[in-house]
Amino acid sequence: MKNYSNELSYLLKQKTLLKQKKKNKITVAIIGAGPAGIAAAVQLKRAGIGFLLFEKNKPGGLLNNASYVENYPGFPSGIKGVDLVKKFLEQLVNLHIKVRTEKVRNLSLLKKEIRISTDKGEYYTSYLIIASGTKPKKFPADNGDIKIHYDITSLTKTHNKNIIIIGGGDAAFDYAVSLAERNNKIKILHRGNYPVCIASLLRKASKIKEIHYFGNTEVIDIKKSTSEALCFNKISQKHYSLKFDIVVAAIGRESELGFADKMIKKYIESENNNRIFLAGDVINGKYRQVSISTGDGIKCAMEIIDPPVFVRQRKHPETKLKIQL
Repeated sequence: MKNYSNELSYLLKQKTLLKQKKKNKITVAIIGAGPAGIAAAVQLKRAGIGFLLFEKNKPGGLLNNASYVENYPGFPSGIKGVDLVKKFLEQLVNLHIKVRTEKVRNLSLLKKEIRISTDKGEYYTSYLIIASGTKPKKFPADNGDIKIHYDITSLTKTHNKNIIIIGGGDAAFDYAVSLAERNNKIKILHRGNYPVCIASLLRKASKIKEIHYFGNTEVIDIKKSTSEALCFNKISQKHYSLKFDIVVAAIGRESELGFADKMIKKYIESENNNRIFLAGDVINGKYRQVSISTGDGIKCAMEIIDPPVFVRQRKHPETKLKIQL
């Protein structure tokens, strides 16, 4: 009698995979739960479109680092970044929107779907919104020998420390203002000859005695053995060292698209792309503003909602209105 055990095992495995695929098949996937991703999720929820919202770290993105947000409408006196994140998350809770804590590792472009591989599973989606934000540019002298921070989310309780911040832009000064609130002594080391941050941040930092700015200063090396930063002053042409407890680097950021292969990137840039949308900091370069990001997220969601196919899929259980199609 013929042995069908291997063939049966294979068929059962394929059946299981098919069930799993159906179980993990969604209409829209959102990568990133920063302002752009959250705004997109809220808009999709309003339209009754099914989606999943993925976030590898803490919801809110770089907004968690912002000392104060002064240009977001609705808050005439400004609001701390972490407090604005709390309000965003309250809205998600009220709308019963869950954030899935999963790191997206890879995207694959299939014939009719996009496969998303995370550290916890695989998902298949018809549409994708990438709101993954940015990643920091690595400091050239960072060889892993000493811990260099590229954001300050892990330093919220740090106090009475000597902190060196490398950079001279908005992020560097924003970090300085936040960290100075806890009696930390801040030295901003900038290779330029003048700060390049926005005027309101410069005014705020100049009023804080714990913050000192060193212009025309190139950081050559970070010495773990002596906890010193080896610096070079471009005006005096002299080397000198500065002691530190903590080093923060804020020398720029770049789009976080490490999980997207060449095919995905090529498709995003093609004229035929009607399935993958980019929102927020991942696409906005130097225009990294929470108001722009939220607008981007809503716009991307609306572009997905627009196709007539969704008119037939929408359900309105809360109304008795008869809909004739």
